[in-house]
Amino acid sequence: MNVLEIKDYGYKCQNLIGFRDNEIIKLGNTAIQTIWTPGHTSGSSCFLLNYDILTGDTLFTEGVGVCIPELGGCPDSFFNSIQHIKNILSENINIYPGHSFGEKPGHPFKSLFGKNIYLHINDKEHFKNFRMRVNQEVSLGI
Repeated sequence: MNVLEIKDYGYKCQNLIGFRDNEIIKLGNTAIQTIWTPGHTSGSSCFLLNYDILTGDTLFTEGVGVCIPELGGCPDSFFNSIQHIKNILSENINIYPGHSFGEKPGHPFKSLFGKNIYLHINDKEHFKNFRMRVNQEVSLGI
């Protein structure tokens, strides 16, 4: 778990090991790069494995996760995280979000540009206003 997430939410577990941004975690012979992507929560992170990325609630095929400041979300950080992802990912990396809203996971990153409006918003204020607009249906079943 991201060290900020552990600290901010007070998680305690005997075998809990914190990681930081851009660390490599080994799972057998598989190298997993951690990418800190705050916004959904303070410690939101993605995990890059060769040609696949696990994006959790940072990036979905159809959108991005909820951003509730009272629960650790931050729209400024969310914008920065989405821009960071856009800058570092190859168009052929397969996206595996934490859950989906109809689309099967595993689409190449380039295909998300036809399905995810947040990838087209390059102005921070516009992103924040759109992400935080009122009267959105919010599912907290994360």
